[in-house]
Amino acid sequence: MDNTFGNGGDPLQAAIDSMGGGSPTMGGPGAVDLGAPAPMDTPPMNTTPDGGDIKQEEETEAPAPMIAPSPAPTFGGPEAPAAAMPEPSMGGGGGDLAEVRKQALGELKPLLKDLDMPADKKFGMYKEIVDGGDKTAIGDAYETAKSISEPKEKADALLFIIDKTN
Repeated sequence: MDNTFGNGGDPLQAAIDSMGGGSPTMGGPGAVDLGAPAPMDTPPMNTTPDGGDIKQEEETEAPAPMIAPSPAPTFGGPEAPAAAMPEPSMGGGGGDLAEVRKQALGELKPLLKDLDMPADKKFGMYKEIVDGGDKTAIGDAYETAKSISEPKEKADALLFIIDKTN
């Protein structure tokens, strides 16, 4: 065989050699070292073209635009006086809350007879009604106290009835 390719007659190797790639296994001219990193055509992003480091400037935020605060919303219109809504009374003379409590206890009393609940809980509700000023609930409270099964709770309930009837 005629050795016209100059590389042992291998046309593929001859084509590689003509491109300058060489044979990586033969270490010939133009051999490529597969273990080395590929050369870079462009400099890394953090260096200047002459190889110096680029100093990154700290980012500064533009000052936020000043926005004037909006006025607080008013309820009831501008002509509504500041004391238009009465504040509920929380102590002292009682006021509105005492009246609400009295009305609620009055509405609770007729409901208690029909409620199916433990006698000690029912007596606690009657006790609230009596303490609220309704002495007519003492009879119902006494009947309920007699049905309490726990001796200490029953004794406390009966003592309450005795105290309220004096």
